[in-house]
Amino acid sequence: MINLNQVESVRQFNGDPNYVSSLYLRFDSQRPKAGADALAVKSIIQTKKRKLARWGLTTHQQQEVSRDLGRIQDFVNEGLDRRSSNGLALFACGPRKLWEVIYLPQGFPSDLFINPKPHITPLLSLIQQYHRWGVLLVDRGRARFVEVYLGAVGERITINSDVPPKVKAGGFAGYSAKRIARHIEDRVHQHWKEVADQVFRYFKQNRFDFLILGGNLATLKEFWGSLHPYLEERIVDQWAVPIQISLSEVLQRTSEVEMKLRRQWGDEKVGELQEKQKLGKAVLGVRETLKALQLGRLASLYLVEPFKVSGTHCSSCDYLGERGERRCPHCAQPLEKIPDLGEEVARQVLGKNRPVEYVPAGGRLERFGKMGGLLI
Repeated sequence: MINLNQVESVRQFNGDPNYVSSLYLRFDSQRPKAGADALAVKSIIQTKKRKLARWGLTTHQQQEVSRDLGRIQDFVNEGLDRRSSNGLALFACGPRKLWEVIYLPQGFPSDLFINPKPHITPLLSLIQQYHRWGVLLVDRGRARFVEVYLGAVGERITINSDVPPKVKAGGFAGYSAKRIARHIEDRVHQHWKEVADQVFRYFKQNRFDFLILGGNLATLKEFWGSLHPYLEERIVDQWAVPIQISLSEVLQRTSEVEMKLRRQWGDEKVGELQEKQKLGKAVLGVRETLKALQLGRLASLYLVEPFKVSGTHCSSCDYLGERGERRCPHCAQPLEKIPDLGEEVARQVLGKNRPVEYVPAGGRLERFGKMGGLLI
């Protein structure tokens, strides 16, 4: 999955006077046919290679880019790791020894960009959309702290304290048992303090956005007060689960919570777009969003995921239209039908280094035309 150090290295890279080839590939989960990725990339590369001379690249630069594109095609031909990814970003510049492959938890429209610098806007947009999660699983003598980010999960802290088990009443008037019980409760609170301190130290070094607690709910209620206020204010959920649950289950449960929060965020964003639409600073709906795109006024795009509506495209001037349009209103050329209008809109917006944010289906944006955006 995404390594932030790897992303930062790519972001700072400058290939000038050479060119960097930046490939984004969305995996089609519905049609994972053998060779489908290779055929998709082959088609994209052929289209871009025909334009190299038109873009003003020298003969030498074209040769170097062609070598990079050949390496990219060979890499894809060998087969991609789809097990825990929905897409891929690949950056190549042979003369400057750049070759970075980054598997993505969310795919972007498949496209290839050839520029002096890596085309990293889609990647940065993705990173901004996802949050870093902490999941703290705790009981009266053990604790596990798990971090979830961008589809990756890892256990960061494990604590096993020497806390004796509870005892039954006994001895003279239960005196001995009461004293032992107080000792046990003291050890439990020491354990909780140690857990809270270690997690807070980790938080200060590796900031996470949200915290989820897991364990026996009665125990969590007692433990809650041991946490630092900075951690308390980040708690968004509690799970009644055994603390030994697998990392895969932690990832699945966290993904469900994140999806719920992202849907809430999407609804809030639609509210903001509606208010700005009244001031002429935003658009909602397919028709108005397409109009803003053609006028060059679309500063950012919000798109329901998944969003698959057919439309039309002009291969001459890149005009995008709704289903049923026959001729381009700009150059009068016949329009070709395209199966996924949303993907083409996202591709054009990303190509202009403007952000695209995907909103989960089922929220308010779906009722307002499934796409919208802020205006320049």
